[in-house]
Amino acid sequence: EDSIVMTVLIQYKVNTEKGKEYFSSFCFPESFDPLSDYFGVPENQWKKVARPVCAHCKTLTLGARKINGGKTEEIPVELIRTEESIYNSAGKIKADGTRFSIKKINTGDELQLYIRYKIPAEFFLTNSRRFFFNGVFPKQQYELWFVNSFQQTSLNFYQANKASNYLLTYPEGLGTEVFNWKADDLYPLSMQGCFRPAKELPFIALFLSKKWKDNGNLRKSKWSVVLKEGIDEALKMPFLRFRDVATPAITKFAEQRSKDIRDTNRIEKLNYLNNYIVKNFALYTIKEKLESDDRITTPDQYFKQQLIDESEKEFVYRELAKKTGNFLNYTTIFDNRYEYYDSLNYIPERSSRVCLALNAGKNNLFYYKLKNSTANYFANELPFYEENSNALIFITRNFTQGKISCIVTTTPSSGVTDNVRQIIYETTIDPDLKRISFTGKLMLSGQFSTLTRDLYSKKTADPSINPYYSKKPFPSINASINKKENVIKQSESFPFKSDIEIGFESEDMLKKTEATLSIDLTGIINHVIWDNADLSDSVLSFYNDFRFKDVYRIKLQIPAGYKLSSENSPNIKIINEFGKYEFKIVELGNNLVLLESSFLSDVDFVAPQKKYAVTEIYKAIQTNRNVVLKLQKLP
Repeated sequence: EDSIVMTVLIQYKVNTEKGKEYFSSFCFPESFDPLSDYFGVPENQWKKVARPVCAHCKTLTLGARKINGGKTEEIPVELIRTEESIYNSAGKIKADGTRFSIKKINTGDELQLYIRYKIPAEFFLTNSRRFFFNGVFPKQQYELWFVNSFQQTSLNFYQANKASNYLLTYPEGLGTEVFNWKADDLYPLSMQGCFRPAKELPFIALFLSKKWKDNGNLRKSKWSVVLKEGIDEALKMPFLRFRDVATPAITKFAEQRSKDIRDTNRIEKLNYLNNYIVKNFALYTIKEKLESDDRITTPDQYFKQQLIDESEKEFVYRELAKKTGNFLNYTTIFDNRYEYYDSLNYIPERSSRVCLALNAGKNNLFYYKLKNSTANYFANELPFYEENSNALIFITRNFTQGKISCIVTTTPSSGVTDNVRQIIYETTIDPDLKRISFTGKLMLSGQFSTLTRDLYSKKTADPSINPYYSKKPFPSINASINKKENVIKQSESFPFKSDIEIGFESEDMLKKTEATLSIDLTGIINHVIWDNADLSDSVLSFYNDFRFKDVYRIKLQIPAGYKLSSENSPNIKIINEFGKYEFKIVELGNNLVLLESSFLSDVDFVAPQKKYAVTEIYKAIQTNRNVVLKLQKLP
């Protein structure tokens, strides 16, 4: 069978009991590409994810030794077979995972692990082809070998971010190919969304290239060659299914809805139909289809119940485009948190998202994200991780004749004035000091609207983003009553502004003593930060999701007989390389008090040597997150 022999040698230092415990049950070699492994998995599920990388590989040699005080000792490695939960795009599945255990180590030991195994060629059809030198733990030493004895296949490597600096050996002829990389003192690869390892850490991308039979020369791996093979099939799939029975239902829907459109512009018509589906239709998933006793079988039933069949949604969008005089092209957009496009080198893409694009002429493109169960996008609306990113648009109007071409473009981006969230509350306390009422408005624009507005209507959120986006401006105390969250205004064009009426009442937020009255505002102010991000290393830059302005304003009518206490949190104002943060409590007159917390950042990233600026603002935000407003009783 076609296979590659791969060898990995890693040296660790066991510094803590936690490190010792880790090696009591671990996968080795560790994941080649943790970014790909965790792609599409919510951060709160990361600890549950198992990646037995070598489950389908044949181990040839496995060994371990520990080094302590200049002495080296071979130590046994126990093989453990366990059933692991693996997450992928289809959800949670079970697989037999291979794990190992090393018990004869102590804190202070240096541990060397060595494994040599065969990887079947088909492994690279379903797994990432990237190999990062850095892993989830720091490494003292790291060596990687590839040995290829294929007769008709050669190994092509794209070496990113100066990975070539670590290459020691490479083939000099067309015989057996041997590649060897070696690196020392590697920082851990952080998978949190505020870092971009693929842009900054060394990795290699493997591509298996067939040799020409006539002269042995290698066929260069190119995007156009590689992607065409899979794209052709993807393009044909929707047209091979229930086209004849579905088209009349789609035509009927388009004609009925088109009556509501005054604008005769073909693009505006398509935008209207797309946005109607976004607002009114639900996704009928493949899982629901298989499990439901009351199955929906005809296209007419789908449209009558305002459902989009997950397996046929691309076909529906294409047909709607036809009915409005448009043509949609198959498009993939890179998730810029994980990957990027290099026009000169083929890097196998794992994180790209499929959408459809319309060319309106003069390089004016409209993007249409297909309906999904966790996020809904209006026409030409993209989440931040697809903004200012690379899009591969396949011009396929004549694909049935075998003609296909691809253009590469950059998607639109938004700025600090587009991405704004403003939360304005006015509060009153009843005369008996038993209940406080909050009434106000939440105004979302740009990415804040794209990422969070569905929380207040469809109650869904993108699971791949920072969990703080899903936190509503309500108190952590569960006893809030008469909660109000109504979308009162929604724009369907950039920057997609949303106005939401919000409010609540609470009795538990008030704490009264003989001399004071305090109001616990914990949970209301939720600036988006990365709580557990390690900002101490000098290797990785810190990346913003997007440029933004985020403002919370709470106006309080002080009840009779009280005044603002001098014991409240001090006002603070920070301006540095990361942005601007300001927290203040001020008296406005007429017994009104304003508490305001604002956070603005107008940078795409912060260089490693300046990450102290991020830490400074984050600490201030964390300090004021659980703010308690204190009032003092008048004498």
